[in-house]
Amino acid sequence: MNNIHEFIFILSFLIFFMLSIYFIQPLRVHRKRKVSTISLKVSYLLYQFMFLVFLYFLIFSEKPTQSNFISYTQTYLNPYFILFLLAAIVPNITIMIRRKIKHKRTEYNTTVTLTNVLFFLYLLVLIVVKEYTRF
Repeated sequence: MNNIHEFIFILSFLIFFMLSIYFIQPLRVHRKRKVSTISLKVSYLLYQFMFLVFLYFLIFSEKPTQSNFISYTQTYLNPYFILFLLAAIVPNITIMIRRKIKHKRTEYNTTVTLTNVLFFLYLLVLIVVKEYTRF
C-alpha cells in the first residue's frame, strides 16, 4: 500500500514540476536582461526540484521513535523548521511578483537568484545530513 502512495506522490510531484516549467518558461528571456532572467528562472526551478525531493523524504522517511520524540513547541521554535517555512514561502512569492517590479529589475533578479540558490543549498544540506527527520 505504501508503494502506491509513493507512486501517486511522485507522479503528482512530476506533474507539478512540469506545470511550473510550462508557466515559468525558462527559455523565454527578456531582450535587455537575458542573463539575469535565465539565472532567475533556472535557480527557481532548481530550488523547486530540491524542495519536492525534500518533501518526498519528509513524507516517506522513517520517523523517530517515541523515545526521541520532539514536542510541538520544540518543533515550531526549531530554527530548521523556521528556515524550512521561509524556504517554502519566500521563493514562491518572489517568482510571482517579479513582473510587478519595473525599476532595478536586474538587481531584483540577481537578489532573488541568490536567495533561491541559498534555499537550494539549505534543503540539500538538510537532505544530506538527514535533518528532515526532526520535523
